[in-house]
Amino acid sequence: MGKMAESENSIKAFTIPYEAWYKDVVILGKPHIQIGMYYEDGSCDGEFKIVWDDIGIQLRAYDDSWEVLRHMPELIDLMGRIWIEELNPTIVEFAEMLKGIGFKDITEREKEDKVGAGSEEICDLRENGKRNRPSWFCDIFTKEHQTPNAAK
Repeated sequence: MGKMAESENSIKAFTIPYEAWYKDVVILGKPHIQIGMYYEDGSCDGEFKIVWDDIGIQLRAYDDSWEVLRHMPELIDLMGRIWIEELNPTIVEFAEMLKGIGFKDITEREKEDKVGAGSEEICDLRENGKRNRPSWFCDIFTKEHQTPNAAK
């Protein structure tokens, strides 16, 4: 896999799955914010999660997202300030902090009529080196269309 070149066409953005239109029909896991570098067509160069669990807030980033994370020093700085100042922001407060450092909220709070394709079509992850859908979209499974990967 080649190295990502920072693109003028992608934006630093986030989604809050628990505020999305599909929140009641999918398995979401622990409360989290999904962060990445996204394109207008919904594809992305890579993404990772900030997860709120029983222990605290943690960054969950697979190695294919580290290059994207490298292009977000302002996020790492924000996380350091949160730790230094001993803050414990909620998801909503963290989202506001992200907006304050220039990230865009792209949470789909209302359903667009583009659902209807099979999960294989929706989750066709790679085209021209970019993801067609954010990985969180393909990591979650509707209750109606459970797959063997849904049992985690």
